[in-house]
Amino acid sequence: MVAMRLSRSTLHKAAGGLAQSLARFPLPMAAALLAAVQGILLSHGWNTFGSEAESVRLFVFFALTFFVLLAAHLLVESRAWPRLALVAVAAVGVALLGVRVFTYPADSWSFYKGPLLFLAPCVVLLVTIAPLLRRNLGNVAFWNFNRAGWLGAALGLLAALILGTGISSALYALETLFELNLRSELYVDLWVLCMTVIWPWLTLANLPRSFDTEACEVPWGLKTVTLYILMPLVLIYLLILYGYIGRVAYLWLLPKGQVATLITIYATIGVITYLLDYPFRRKGNLASRLYSRMFFPALFLPLGVLIIALWHRISDYGVTEARYAVGLFGLWLLLCTIYVSLRKRPQLIVLPALLAAFLALASFGPWGAVGLSTHSQIAQLSQVLSANGMLIDGRIRRAEQPLPFAETKRISSIVNYLMDSGRSNVIAPWFANSAIEFTPVTTSEQVLSALNLDYVREWQDKANFSFNVARDQVLNVDGFEVMAQVRLAAGHIHTLVALDGTHFYAVELAENGRTVTVSTPSGQELKLLLVKPVEALREGDHTDYQKTRLMTLQASKGNLRVRLYLAAINGVIEEDGPLVTSAEGILLVGTRPLGGRASQ
Repeated sequence: MVAMRLSRSTLHKAAGGLAQSLARFPLPMAAALLAAVQGILLSHGWNTFGSEAESVRLFVFFALTFFVLLAAHLLVESRAWPRLALVAVAAVGVALLGVRVFTYPADSWSFYKGPLLFLAPCVVLLVTIAPLLRRNLGNVAFWNFNRAGWLGAALGLLAALILGTGISSALYALETLFELNLRSELYVDLWVLCMTVIWPWLTLANLPRSFDTEACEVPWGLKTVTLYILMPLVLIYLLILYGYIGRVAYLWLLPKGQVATLITIYATIGVITYLLDYPFRRKGNLASRLYSRMFFPALFLPLGVLIIALWHRISDYGVTEARYAVGLFGLWLLLCTIYVSLRKRPQLIVLPALLAAFLALASFGPWGAVGLSTHSQIAQLSQVLSANGMLIDGRIRRAEQPLPFAETKRISSIVNYLMDSGRSNVIAPWFANSAIEFTPVTTSEQVLSALNLDYVREWQDKANFSFNVARDQVLNVDGFEVMAQVRLAAGHIHTLVALDGTHFYAVELAENGRTVTVSTPSGQELKLLLVKPVEALREGDHTDYQKTRLMTLQASKGNLRVRLYLAAINGVIEEDGPLVTSAEGILLVGTRPLGGRASQ
């Protein structure tokens, strides 16, 4: 009986908390509900604006609007401003967000690598500082509010995951036991509701109205995680970084490109630990006080290495959104390091506030990540093409001969970056006199083909080639006794056996992939040369008929005659010519000579 009363009391309090959060934050919850509706429409393939890209953009806008409106609510509430002020602040915030989201091309992944890469963390950070923008609120208030907010978000996520998993399991049980056929979209709709409505709702229910107390409310277990897990990890990571820096200085080497990522990870964990550690150093914990004094000053040297590594990367390959983000993070860390090192009692709110300002500035304008990256990559591409006589007076000229592999790969990389990010319109005027037409489905391979260059992928360390031709036509088999499909690879011998069991033939890639050798047990051997056909295939575009002719090889000697109909041929370009690494096709072998000299 007592348990039932406690259960009812708990449920009543939980329901009351949810109702209060809905009454307290009606605008953010309305944005969350709109995001859920838009997400459900997308899951059913109903595009609000006739385009999936535009519909996804609308969903993103609603999701980000939730955070903007929540920040506006918290700001107005903390300052006890009237409702009219809330409407004004919310309207300005949503308008600025809409201008940024709806003025960026959404038909490519750059929408997520550009605005979202900077806007999403920016609006989240706004929520962490909005109710604290008052002079009389200090570090304790900042810590207590964010402790409640982040812990509430974690618990809300856990509850949403449990709810979603439970209902999904129930639906699956209904399908299995009662032989129902529920639509797969039903599961998607369920998870959309859990993530866009249930999770935010439960999180808002845990946001405190009052958090300006004299003491920090420390959750159970946080001391163990901070002092005995995070701090030792940061110290170990720091020792590894300083060991690497010492090695670089001793050998006088340039830092590797990956070191910027490692320093970024280290600094992120370190700053989070610094913020979590505030209650313990406030109470006089020796380890905490040492960490607070050591961490930021110890960052100066790794930040110097990060700047050097990033500078060389940008000098070689230009600016991209990812490199811009690393540079922005490094600048923020440097300013935070100077601020914390110089101030006796630094204000914690300065760290996220400064980062939010940087992220906001980076999300738009020619100085932003997208604008600066586009300008940098276009300048790099123009320089490479002009140096090779392929860009004159703003017009493309096809390459008259193959370029060095490194330059071809660089051109391919920049073109791929521009095409994937929906910025092909920037280089489209260069190709005004070319046959290529830039459309949403134009590929990087087509652009490189218009330049008379082979497309090189990011992972390639050599100039690769690959040629294919359809082999569904009728083959001429007159004069041949053996026909077999062969797959050739370097170092592998393909053995063929005639139907009578008396004739054996060995087929292999020989001479470092430059010939196909067919031999018999009696010692007869024929070589099919691969170098000339590959070189001919690499010279410009060919029709299917021309490719078929070039990829048909034959030779004869004495009473042995072979013909190879190649369907695919792959390899790399070495300094002394092409090298075939694999090939497949249909091989014909005959023993009746047709007369005349063997030909290739």
